[in-house]
Amino acid sequence: MNKIIATLLFSAALITPAAASSLYVGGDGGQSSMDADAGDGYTLTKKDTSWSAFTGYRFDSNVAVEFGYRDYGKISGNGVSVSADAWQASVVGLVPLNRQVSLTGRIGGTSVTAKSNGRGFHDSETRNRGFVGFGVQYAVNPKVDLRAEYTRTGDIEGVTLSTLTVGAAYHF
Repeated sequence: MNKIIATLLFSAALITPAAASSLYVGGDGGQSSMDADAGDGYTLTKKDTSWSAFTGYRFDSNVAVEFGYRDYGKISGNGVSVSADAWQASVVGLVPLNRQVSLTGRIGGTSVTAKSNGRGFHDSETRNRGFVGFGVQYAVNPKVDLRAEYTRTGDIEGVTLSTLTVGAAYHF
């Protein structure tokens, strides 16, 4: 196993300097959706504003890794409010269509904290789940990318979180 890891690290060290790699930071904003299983086949769906801040490293024109914070917003109803936020890490795959436009796909893990308040109670719970996403990215110039993306987080106690966002990234 150690030989495999050493080989992978050595290969990455040889490939990375030749690739168009870069460190970047960015953010996005848009709409979050919280879908809750209300029983008897009924799903309660609420929407709010979502935003995130992230940093990433693009190894080449096809692969990047990102780490970030996402605020899913807050929903309220019947005297109860629920808010959710998360720390996320993901691998991003890019398929260039031309010099400026790429299709993107991501898979990663997230640590979601949900806080609920109302009617004499307060609760906070953190769960680790997987998430996936897909989108499109447009390179305005070598330093700035614009993106639109949809992500969906795995089921958390009968609640599914998703986002539809637009954002930008700045490459150093």
